[in-house]
Amino acid sequence: MNYAWYSRVPRNANLQQGDFVECFALPVATYTYEQSKNKVGVISSHWLESNWIVLTQSCDLDPEINRGINSIMLCPVFTFEKFLEDNPNYTGSKKKSNRQNIISNKVVGLHSLKATGYANLPDSPYVVNLREAKIASLDVVLEHIKSSKKKTRLRLNPPYAEQLAMRFGLIFSRIGYPIDFPTEIEKENI
Repeated sequence: MNYAWYSRVPRNANLQQGDFVECFALPVATYTYEQSKNKVGVISSHWLESNWIVLTQSCDLDPEINRGINSIMLCPVFTFEKFLEDNPNYTGSKKKSNRQNIISNKVVGLHSLKATGYANLPDSPYVVNLREAKIASLDVVLEHIKSSKKKTRLRLNPPYAEQLAMRFGLIFSRIGYPIDFPTEIEKENI
């Protein structure tokens, strides 16, 4: 059986989990906290333009159900090469193993996706940075998609979209232990 990772959907198709939102800019702020005043302040802000993928559940986005949501969750998506270029800490002397760990989905907070195979898109795996999730206005995202000159948009198909959502959930539900588990079984404990 062939389970296609992606499909092209009409630009005006209902938004779903796993949909790509191309060339969309979101505001990003850097904060500071003044303990003496018990106050949070904004140091600076800038616009982050990137390709994004929708993480909000499809059932919450269905206009027929209309759950009354006003915002959606997005994560930035990069080609594998662009991600490595922007994140030099994943390159260097352990470059090959780091690259393989990213592609094999062994790095917490990152999720790799297969290359699309579409002629007009980069022939590269993608990396979703799950630690950089952002909230965006649903109406603004829909208006951005509507104003696109492209007739279709990319959608990550099931079960790959659900796997992405599961990996996102694992970031927040994982448990950190105060000490590492032993990597070898000690003979006297057997």
